[in-house]
Amino acid sequence: MVQHQLQRPPARVVSRIVVDFLLHSVRLVTQNLNGDILGGIAMLALLQGKFAHGTLLTTDDDACGSREARPVSVQSLARSLRTPAETMRRCVARLLERGWLERVPAKGIVISNNPKARAEIAALLGGFRSEFRRMLVDLKSIGFDFDLMDQASEQSEAVIVDVAGLTQISRCQSDIFANHDPAVDRAILDFALRIVDEGTTPLFHNYVLSCVMGAIVSANTSSVAYDPEVSWVYGSEETSPPDDARRPVTLAEISQLLGIPYETTRRYVNTLVRYRLCVRDERKMLTVPTILMNSPISQSVRTNIVKRFVQMVSEMKRLGVDFRAIDARAKP
Repeated sequence: MVQHQLQRPPARVVSRIVVDFLLHSVRLVTQNLNGDILGGIAMLALLQGKFAHGTLLTTDDDACGSREARPVSVQSLARSLRTPAETMRRCVARLLERGWLERVPAKGIVISNNPKARAEIAALLGGFRSEFRRMLVDLKSIGFDFDLMDQASEQSEAVIVDVAGLTQISRCQSDIFANHDPAVDRAILDFALRIVDEGTTPLFHNYVLSCVMGAIVSANTSSVAYDPEVSWVYGSEETSPPDDARRPVTLAEISQLLGIPYETTRRYVNTLVRYRLCVRDERKMLTVPTILMNSPISQSVRTNIVKRFVQMVSEMKRLGVDFRAIDARAKP
């Protein structure tokens, strides 16, 4: 089995599996929110803010938080996600109707504290932990060495910000995924939202469009990403997978992968095709062109994903996570 020997891991190896983690997480969101990708991103941002402001959770029953949180205005949420205010108002209205958010008069919105919402949000967080674990297992199964990240983190530009109380109550052990841990959940949410930001910035923070494109890219490289030999052969920026190693994908597959309606998927695919970010062949199979995957913008996205990944590994180790205890054979 080929393993990476460099301090900074090959960009294509990491980015392929990290993107799949995000896509699996998007599927979790759409299953819980009737295909509402933006609603899921908004909930993650609100949960991240709740943890970051020191709303500490002490029991598994409190997995979505039972203590009072700071209200957030819809406008500030829209600004943080770089989304038009009217689009965010409609998104918040859907979350209020579902019962996941509550209004605080003259102050804004907060995550709901009713038992049903708490249970549903806790289940969603549990799903994210499971998908995060899958990402780590997938990397180890192709020979990824997390111990090398100790050296890589010394070169990263990571700035670790301590939040009072979070680290002190962290109860990380070898398996960080069995129970809710506020420090670990915050680190996972931070990582996911930073990767989302890296991937959506070139597409004007259109989250659905970015997810559709990411799903096509993922499907195109699925035969490469999880092969313990081939993944490393095509792991660096200098070794892009050739066209014959990339699998075209159907529109129906993208719809099913993301858990969004077929017609919604079709509209966004048509936008990608119109702007030449995706090509449709005579069989209506979809591929992101190799020239685009090798473009400076794509390289920059992968570089930033790796930077965020290195920061995440460093933060998880600081919280006491033992990556050596993750069993590469324990596929979810």
